[in-house]
Amino acid sequence: MAEELIDKVVEHHKFKHAGPGISRSIKLLGGEGYHDLLHVQLVQQFGVSDVVAQHLTHTYGACAFAVCELAAKTKKLSKGKAGAPTDGTHRFGQLIVDGYPYIEPEIEYACKYEYAMTVKDMLTTRMRLAFLNREAALGAIPRVADIMAESLSWSKAEKEKQIKDAKDYVGQFGGPIADKRSAKLRSATFTDLHEAFASADADTDGLIASKELEKAAL
Repeated sequence: MAEELIDKVVEHHKFKHAGPGISRSIKLLGGEGYHDLLHVQLVQQFGVSDVVAQHLTHTYGACAFAVCELAAKTKKLSKGKAGAPTDGTHRFGQLIVDGYPYIEPEIEYACKYEYAMTVKDMLTTRMRLAFLNREAALGAIPRVADIMAESLSWSKAEKEKQIKDAKDYVGQFGGPIADKRSAKLRSATFTDLHEAFASADADTDGLIASKELEKAAL
């Protein structure tokens, strides 16, 4: 996106001295040694699942190996081929939350090598779990704080502050139960909503039945 923007600026101002963009040919950290089957090597070497391996290689490139090397062996054994018993190989890295490929060593890696400083940053701009599932991110906050506190030598007070700040911030994200405690309705808006409800609640029982909702929608 940055390259496309600069190209437009160069074209608009007719900067003849500017050459074509080269950002696509510049390798980022983790680009050296990357190839399309890198995730297979992670599976073979560390016993992580294919889903986790693909997430790690897409996110960190060849640095995915450095992430896995920070992982301690878990008690959970890797699965064998379909229908076969486990092969006895330990899986590396505990999932932060079930259903998502993020693993705990990513937190330590981010603290040590990517200047991650806050729990809310870890769960939003780093892993983006808060954007995918607010409730999962809220549930992950205590464990993320534990790992970051150890990596960054937080005091008990700092850890508690980090947890509170993260909960307050992530709680503002959309979800099935959005946190609206600090929200305020204007009196006119409240009146409009009350009148709309009263109009739909034909039998005045304080509830809107499905038939009443269908009628109100016409």
